[in-house]
Amino acid sequence: MTSSDSIDKPIPRQAVGADDATSELSDAAILRARIRALLRRCSFLDHSRGLMARAKEKEIEKLHASAELKAAEAGATLSKQLLCAHQELDAANAKLKEVQAHLIETERLASIAFRDTLALIDLRGQERKSAEETLRESEERYALAAQGANDGLWDWKLITDEIYFSPRWNQILGFPEDRRLSDPEEWLGRIHAGDQARVRAALTAHRENETPDFTSEYRIRHNNGSHVWMLSRGVAVRDAAGIAVRMAGSHTDINEGKLSDPLTGLRNRAYFLDKLACSVEIANSRDDFRFAVLFIDLDRFKMVNDTFGHASGDQFLIEVAGRLRASVRSEYCIGGPSVVARVGGDEFAILLDDLRYDADAVTVADRILKAFDTPFEIGRVFASVSVGIAYCLPGATAEQLLHSADTAMYSAKAKGKGRYDVFDQGLHKRAVPPSAIEMEPPNPIESQES
Repeated sequence: MTSSDSIDKPIPRQAVGADDATSELSDAAILRARIRALLRRCSFLDHSRGLMARAKEKEIEKLHASAELKAAEAGATLSKQLLCAHQELDAANAKLKEVQAHLIETERLASIAFRDTLALIDLRGQERKSAEETLRESEERYALAAQGANDGLWDWKLITDEIYFSPRWNQILGFPEDRRLSDPEEWLGRIHAGDQARVRAALTAHRENETPDFTSEYRIRHNNGSHVWMLSRGVAVRDAAGIAVRMAGSHTDINEGKLSDPLTGLRNRAYFLDKLACSVEIANSRDDFRFAVLFIDLDRFKMVNDTFGHASGDQFLIEVAGRLRASVRSEYCIGGPSVVARVGGDEFAILLDDLRYDADAVTVADRILKAFDTPFEIGRVFASVSVGIAYCLPGATAEQLLHSADTAMYSAKAKGKGRYDVFDQGLHKRAVPPSAIEMEPPNPIESQES
């Protein structure tokens, strides 16, 4: 039985007396016991409440501690993040300072470069103005040189195969000044057949960089049908690969030097044969065209050299050339142009073109013989000449006609000198070779006094 059971249930009433006292003591004890039990119960409850309160406090403290721990952990994480952020910020600041320093340096260098660029632009502008002025002066100088030069200038664009000739080219070849050519064949195609392959080969060799420049002397056809001597020079302009893209140079008229006798100033044998070939060509195409060749040889010229010396002999030949020019330039029945040439040491030849009559050649021969009736200044020497005449023959070449006139001249010498003879077919058959002509004994040279 618990104390609560004893309290709740009614106690049977006993007999009064001791039992009452005992009962009262028992009740008191029970009461006290109950009170103590109640007190213990209250104390237990209070203790339980306290424990519960403390447990709750501990729970609260634990929650607080957990919150604080979490807060601390969060704080630690935040601190780390803040530390990292500070480090990153420091690094960013350092980088920013570096970038700022680089930017400042870049701006400084850009400023310097800008100033240098402005200075360079100004310098280039001055250089361009100077170059333009120099180019203008050079173009003016080139134009004046081209106008005043005796050479014809040419500029050949090899890529387009177009060529430019200066006006002097037209003058050299006898074309009108306003004629403009652009085809290289207008130049190369006019070159004499005997020289053309050589000139083209020289051009090709230079274009292929086998020679340092192009230089060639050749004959080229004049507008009047004759051939004149020309000297051409040129140099190529090449691209980065070494391929010739352009050629430019000059054409020089060397006809006088190439075709003239340096002593007498007369035309030489090459020029005479070329002109004679032109006359042959004209005669073959025209029935009304007549011409004659005169071959003149001095009689006993060797004695002049032996007596007075070679210098006096040269002066003698110069005076002979003058008398021949004067004889031909007369208006004495000469219908067309004529050429006087020195074809050997003391041998001369004359081409009489476009004769009206065959007798005109004989007239000129007579006039030449009379021109030598007057003594020469050197030692007051009298000298005679022998003249051979050959008329144009169908199918004859220039060399053959000159040889025919030479044959007629030797025939005149054989007949006594100081005279002329005309070539014919009979004379050709009985022509006396030069070695067979009887040479007169070396008599003293006749002078005006003798």
